[in-house]
Amino acid sequence: MKPEKSTNLSLGLAWKPAPATSVTLDAYRIRIKDRITRSSDLQSEAVTAYLAGIGRSDIQSVAYLANLLDTSSDGLDAVLNHELNLAGGKLNLNAALNLNKTTLDKVRQSSAALAAIDPSLTLLTDSSLFRIRNASPSSKLILGADWQGARWGVLARATRFGALKDFSYDQEAPLIDGVHAQRFGAVWSLDLEAQYKLSKQLTLALGGNNVLDQYPDRCARPTTPVTAARCRTTSSTRSASTAPTSTASSAILFEH
Repeated sequence: MKPEKSTNLSLGLAWKPAPATSVTLDAYRIRIKDRITRSSDLQSEAVTAYLAGIGRSDIQSVAYLANLLDTSSDGLDAVLNHELNLAGGKLNLNAALNLNKTTLDKVRQSSAALAAIDPSLTLLTDSSLFRIRNASPSSKLILGADWQGARWGVLARATRFGALKDFSYDQEAPLIDGVHAQRFGAVWSLDLEAQYKLSKQLTLALGGNNVLDQYPDRCARPTTPVTAARCRTTSSTRSASTAPTSTASSAILFEH
């Protein structure tokens, strides 16, 4: 492998329409060349024979990290803050929005070492590429209210994680861009915290994250036992999705 190379371009705007109100806008583009990515699980009769030839007949599939992608990520961050007097204290209202999209500029699907073992294999399957493009939320919205008095303080924060798509092991799942995939809807999370100032240096706080116990959609249950064993639920941050498991041994190698 070789180091990734990135180019960052950004443009920002700050505006204060009123003494207690501020607005910032930041647009950015991040281009990454030679992005380090885990390959798909590589498995074929030729791979099995090669592994057996080097004394690793216990391994049936191989994956490794390599410089497989060039990507571009475009995004926009918008932040609004407003402060006012309320109930003998200060109330800060804020909102933050992120919009982003990642595109694949170049995909390297083979290497000399892999072609020598099995030229029919590709390093990244359609399912893997679908996950890279779609399995992270393209939007995130945070709404917050922070009231601070002489002794007491209260914080409330609501976060909306945008919808996403991820490939599915269920062969009866609908086709999206030629891949069996599942759509996961947007989800809200609410955090609350109460504070009491014991002194200038010490504050007692009690609160909870995701107090309404909201969770994302579950991974659709496949109809066959093999694919059902591979199904995993997504994480509450919506950034995780299904991941395969297998009774067969596998190995992760690094390409030099």
